[in-house]
Amino acid sequence: MAIAVRGANSYDGNAAGLTVEWGGLGSGAQMAASATNTSREMGAVFGVAILGAVVNATLTGGLAVRLKQIGAPPSFQNLVLHAVQTGGAGGSAATSA
Repeated sequence: MAIAVRGANSYDGNAAGLTVEWGGLGSGAQMAASATNTSREMGAVFGVAILGAVVNATLTGGLAVRLKQIGAPPSFQNLVLHAVQTGGAGGSAATSA
């Protein structure tokens, strides 16, 4: 596969003034490569989102059970769970404690 990049002496509609030629790839192969890259990027995004959701559900579920086991008051349980879920202690859970 040959990829050639050449500069243009005058503005030819390309903002960078460069032209890229995909010498060895036909249009079908270029479309396949683009589809592969898009699928890979979407997989990474969805994978991180799903993993984050699973970790969050596991953390908060296990934390709620553990707080009940040690006998923490319900207002304190709500405060801790709210802080873990939102990253802070503000909001309605903090004012009810």
